[in-house]
Amino acid sequence: MKAFELQPGNSRIQILLVNLIEQQSSASNINTKSFTALYDSTLKLYNSFPPLQRNSKIVNLLYKMELKLAGFYYYTGNATKGIRYKTEFENLADQTNIELTYNTKMMVEQNYSSISVFYFKHNNVSKAKAAIKQALKYYPDSFILQERYKALR
Repeated sequence: MKAFELQPGNSRIQILLVNLIEQQSSASNINTKSFTALYDSTLKLYNSFPPLQRNSKIVNLLYKMELKLAGFYYYTGNATKGIRYKTEFENLADQTNIELTYNTKMMVEQNYSSISVFYFKHNNVSKAKAAIKQALKYYPDSFILQERYKALR
């Protein structure tokens, strides 16, 4: 971390930082509270150091963290928190215009599907359909999302 603070523009140090955060975020024993704290710390770093805002690896890591949190909260029935992280993902994706990696696209597919299921279970087909339509904005080639969208018509 100290090396990064001294040389935030150094791409090798940025890669090491991203790899470290990815390892922590994918740990099997991480709970939601710890994952949220890791996300908050990562977002703070991103906002504090402008060179990170051009780094596609850190941006995609933030995308994936936001998607994971959104999907988790919708899946557990907490739409209020789910909306927060879904909106954060959409704002960041629209603002940075950095291309989503394949893994990030898979998370769009998975987590927006969870969002859609939440609304469908609550008899709100229009919001379920809107969620899938929004997901198609980020992953238009997804066969699964296309088929779900057709099914909701």
